[in-house]
Amino acid sequence: MIVEQKRRSMIRENDIKIPVESYSKKMVKLLKIYYNRVYLENNGFSSKANEKARIKLRCLIFPNEKEYRRDYQVIQDKCGAKTTFIFDRYTRCIMQYMGKLAECMIVDHCAKNSEFNRTCINIATFQEYIYQYNEDIEYDEYIPFLTSMKNIVYYTNGVWQQSQNLHYNPQDTHQDIGWCQRNNKASQLLIPNPRLLNTARIQIKTTINCEYLNIMQYCTTPIICFDVLNDFYKLKNRYPNNIIFSIRELSAELTQDMEKYFRILGAYITGIVDYLDIDEMDLIDDPRLKEMFELPINKLMNPSAKDIDVEPVLALAKQFERPIEISL
Repeated sequence: MIVEQKRRSMIRENDIKIPVESYSKKMVKLLKIYYNRVYLENNGFSSKANEKARIKLRCLIFPNEKEYRRDYQVIQDKCGAKTTFIFDRYTRCIMQYMGKLAECMIVDHCAKNSEFNRTCINIATFQEYIYQYNEDIEYDEYIPFLTSMKNIVYYTNGVWQQSQNLHYNPQDTHQDIGWCQRNNKASQLLIPNPRLLNTARIQIKTTINCEYLNIMQYCTTPIICFDVLNDFYKLKNRYPNNIIFSIRELSAELTQDMEKYFRILGAYITGIVDYLDIDEMDLIDDPRLKEMFELPINKLMNPSAKDIDVEPVLALAKQFERPIEISL
């Protein structure tokens, strides 16, 4: 019976559904390749305060789930300062986590897909036509790296390799991704324009509300935005002169990954599940979890359907900077 339910849950009319474990395993693999540890929440508070914060966040992220709304209504008047503090940490954690994943996704896809690597290089070097081949750029000679990582991870003949990142600069929060030569990693990809920054870079932004994203300081750095709720037009309207692209216009695959990863992280960080490698059987065992993965992403977080304040999520509470590191 369970096997039959699972089979039916993976079939859609005129469509093929990719099982959720394909995304969860890929996400865990990305984190293992690019980061050894995952930043999660502070466990120094009482279990009651932690649970209240998670109940509040579940209601915020999944407002259409009646059970989560009822749970929040029960504890709504009992949320003290500790609960609010942890809630801010949880909300900030999800988007920080998504930001790290977004950087990994771009670098990983560039390493495996030469066309996508060419597109990103064209964006970083301010090419007018980002999908065209420029004969002046030796695309295949350059591999991407994260400025916040001590090692460069690259793909050669089907094997992942690592080498020291000579351009490691975690203090530079305005330039996430660069390129260096595969056979001479000290040599970086340069912008062929003396009026702009010398090295080619891309900044990655992840947001659940483009209306509140401030990119004023990125006038000379192109941005790829992971707009979870598909509201990139708000950002483009506010900053018409900035060079910004939505991941949705660059890669359908990464767009799908982004939406699935957000759901997985939301379920994990709010305590609905206590592991990242969710599979289809988990969705069958928990109908609430199944609904979370089947609802369209814009309905999953519907601001008009909330009874709680969305501002802590949008503000992302900068004053709390010390996460607990939990090993994968």
